[in-house]
Amino acid sequence: MPVIDNSCGHWRSNVVNGTEHSKYVDKTKYQSLVGSLLYLFKRTRPDITYAVSVMERFCCNPITQHMTAVKRILRYLRGTTLYGLFYKRGESEEFIGYSDADWGGRGKKQTCVVLSMADAMYIALAGAAQEAVWVKKFNLELANTPDSQS
Repeated sequence: MPVIDNSCGHWRSNVVNGTEHSKYVDKTKYQSLVGSLLYLFKRTRPDITYAVSVMERFCCNPITQHMTAVKRILRYLRGTTLYGLFYKRGESEEFIGYSDADWGGRGKKQTCVVLSMADAMYIALAGAAQEAVWVKKFNLELANTPDSQS
């Protein structure tokens, strides 16, 4: 049974490859649904990025379990229609980011041990800078889509 859980903002998946006993589904329909989800997460719904990227891996040989997981993502979207990124033309393009040195990477494996608060602040700032670069590239990618060329 597929598990795609977004509790606490983290996606978890135990979707696996098919076996010789798996029932395969219509590849065209599956690819169409996953393609639509890819379009959606790249434009306005980054909250489904991980789940959709996992489902994208199975586009060549989707099984019933994969289709069930895609339908679960669609149900999640139906229940969260008010979520998403909204862009307004003419608004300020200023981007403000925050970093919390006290957070300390909770929720993921600790990659280093700091000896002082200054070290922790430096590491947090470096992580925030990496995220800022990613967001800037993401926004440039959104600006260079065929929809925005008109």
